[in-house]
Amino acid sequence: MGATSSALWLALLIGGFAFSALLVLAALRYSSTQGLLDQPGVRRSHGKVTARGGGIGVVIAFLAGLKVLAFFAMVPVKSAWGLAVGLILVAGIGYVDDHRPQSVSRRLVVHALASVLFTISMQGIPQSGWHWLMSIISVIVVMTAINFSNFMDGSNGMLTIQTMALAAVLMLLAIVAGNVPLALLAALLVATAAGFLPFNFPQAQIFLGDVGSGAMGFLIAALGLHAFVDGSINGWLLLALSSALWLDPGLTLSMRILSRRRWMSAHRSHLYQWLLRSGWSHPQVAYLYLAWTLLFAVPVVLISMAGWLPELAAFAAVLGSGTGLWVGTRLGLRRQMRRQAPLSLARSTTPARTPD
Repeated sequence: MGATSSALWLALLIGGFAFSALLVLAALRYSSTQGLLDQPGVRRSHGKVTARGGGIGVVIAFLAGLKVLAFFAMVPVKSAWGLAVGLILVAGIGYVDDHRPQSVSRRLVVHALASVLFTISMQGIPQSGWHWLMSIISVIVVMTAINFSNFMDGSNGMLTIQTMALAAVLMLLAIVAGNVPLALLAALLVATAAGFLPFNFPQAQIFLGDVGSGAMGFLIAALGLHAFVDGSINGWLLLALSSALWLDPGLTLSMRILSRRRWMSAHRSHLYQWLLRSGWSHPQVAYLYLAWTLLFAVPVVLISMAGWLPELAAFAAVLGSGTGLWVGTRLGLRRQMRRQAPLSLARSTTPARTPD
């Protein structure tokens, strides 16, 4: 790597981080003065009034960096417009929702539009049956990532740290594959997400809000799909790599649907929420999910990059192991809480109940 290239990467990382941090600080002041605050409650994992909407800083900083990269022809304009338009739509409806709650249907319509426009920018207008199938899968993947990221944004730092870890791995894979534009975009996401982290971890001064959680989900999915289309990573391995962000919400929603619960209503049934209620701290939960990604998912992905059969086996290993750990941990936490229930009843007149 030459001196010019090193300076470019350094400027991208430092500039992205600094600009994002300044914007998050501005968002913190805005939210505090405008009453954009999350109150503690039964369905929440925090115990004090906290500002929300800090993710707008990450979004604006990423868009600014994307503009610079596109201006100097470091990323294709074709890729840049799809990312920019999709990100603006997802972050926009999230920012509106942070101020005035929107209906589920309205949010999904905007998410679908963003996913479709991004897919068209990446693959063009479908011309064949196979092309249509791949485009539909792409739209579903992006919409799922947006909403699953929103579900997983309930513990300080967890979603941001996962986003940084996944973007860093995608950056390394892109460098190995010689895909410099994708590597630069992934590095930009690492830097801008890092600018938010000091304000949210380990203690939260401000939350991402829907503007930030949806945006991070969109960007991870978008960069991952670009890596898949460009051949930097296999689709099965992409799913294995991001398993920490979809296994928990996927299994939780499946369980709620099978038990005939109102799966679209607010709840605290995700594994990370059970861990928090059982006494784990926010940093411990964030490090646990990060450990899953870096110590298990990433090594499995790297070892198995040798053909479709080992890659499929790697995905099966991650899926099976993750499901087993999820079920086992939930059962252990349920037993622990039930043992603690009689003690809670003895100390309080408020009936203890097992979380839903």
